[in-house]
Parts: sequence; C-alpha cells; structure tokens
Amino acid sequence: MKLNSANKKQSTAFTLIELLVVIAIIAILASMLIPALAKAKSKGQSIACISNLKQLQLAWHEYTLDNNDLLPPSMLPGDYGQSASIGCWVVGNPVVDLSVSNIQAGVLFRYVGGVGPYRCPADRSTVRRQPGTTRTRSYSMNWWLNGSVEAGSGAENPIGTPEDKTKTSQLSWPPPSQIFVVMDEHEDSIDDGSIVIGADKYGYVDQWLDIPAQRHDEGANLSFADGHAEHWRWKAAKTGGMKNQTVTGSADHQDLYRLKSVSIPDLGR
Repeated sequence: MKLNSANKKQSTAFTLIELLVVIAIIAILASMLIPALAKAKSKGQSIACISNLKQLQLAWHEYTLDNNDLLPPSMLPGDYGQSASIGCWVVGNPVVDLSVSNIQAGVLFRYVGGVGPYRCPADRSTVRRQPGTTRTRSYSMNWWLNGSVEAGSGAENPIGTPEDKTKTSQLSWPPPSQIFVVMDEHEDSIDDGSIVIGADKYGYVDQWLDIPAQRHDEGANLSFADGHAEHWRWKAAKTGGMKNQTVTGSADHQDLYRLKSVSIPDLGR
C-alpha cells in the first residue's frame, strides 16, 4: 500500500523538461501580448489627447463668441522663443513652469475650466532641472491665428503679412475645416504659446521653425477651426526637435508642406 501511494505521487509531479516547456510557452505568449497591450495603451493616450484638443478648440470658439469674433492671441509681440505673455491664450513656458498658475492666467482658461486638457497623456517630458515634475502643457496654437512677433511695435495684426488673421470671419481659404488651431508640439521645441510654420512667401522654404510632436504612432494630433480633431502620422521622424531646422529629406519635406497647407490662410501652404 505504501509503495503504491509513493508511485502515485511521483507520477503526478512535473518533470524538469515539462516545466521548461511551460515556461517557454508563457514567454512566447507574453512576447505576443505585451506589444498588443502597448499598442492599446498608445491608442488610448491618442484618443485622450484628441479629447483634450477638442476641449481646447471648443474654448477657442466660445472665446470668439464672447469677443466679437476676435481670435484669442496665439502669440504677443516679443514672445517668440521665450514665453507667452499675459493676454495670450496661455501664459509662460512649459519648459520651466513649476505650477499651473500660468495655465490659469491664459485667456482661454475660464472656458476650459481645468488644467488637464492642456497636457497630452503621452507627454513624459519634465520641467528643466526638475526630473520629477511633469510639464503643465503639451500643445501650442497656430501662429497665423492672431499671432505677432515684433517686439515693441504696438501694432495690431496683420503686420505686413495679410495671411495673419484676427477674426474667424476672415478664415475663408482654406475653409475652417482645413485650418488647424491647436496641436502637439515637440517637447524640445515648445516654449511660447504658438507653433510657427513659416511661409515660402517670406523666405521659409524647406525650413521648420517650430517642430511638431510625434508622440502618437509616430505622429501628432491637431484640432481645426470647425471644431474637429485629427491624428496625423509623419513620413519622417521628428526626433531632436530643435528649432529652425532644414528638412532632412523628401519625406520630411512632404510632412512640412502638408502642415503648411493647413497652417497659413490664403496661401494654401
């Protein structure tokens, strides 16, 4: 009886080879599942980002309704490459801002009602010299929509550039459905309140001034003046988002001119 019992116990135990086979199967399944989970997470973050942009876009529209069709300023004189000034849609520079106070000081905040929509959930960038502090903002506004660069001029737009628009009624071509308002900007490029896409007409041929992000499936999300938002995937990588770059090749050229086509009123590129 005792011998039979011992043999039964021995027969129900796993051998080393069987354990190795099980471990190998688990490893194979994990290698198949982890990329799928990562892709699902990335997709969810992109959806949340588009939701943020739609909220900001709605706030942009509500501002125009309350201000006689005037667009919220995307940049004020002297802001370029520095930080957004009081009176802009946002204030400050997300690279160095340690609190959300500058978000709250922007002219759109009363319409947004919270700081969450200003930051993309896939944006892992941190404040300069503060590795534990995430940035407050990931998005920038199209400079051609009530933006200004000249410091100390005191002039209103357009400042010698008729493509600058100050009211929604001026957005005739391309139509509002084809003019972007807010988008992801690259974490190495973002600073002031706007993303500047230069026009060939003014000498900015094959040149990036500010760089779009590529946080979502090698692309960025954009909202448009009619209220909708889209995801754009880039043909060329947007790594090392330093300002004032010349295009790196044919694919990067296509990305730049695709964005120009939805950035600059009247020109179409």
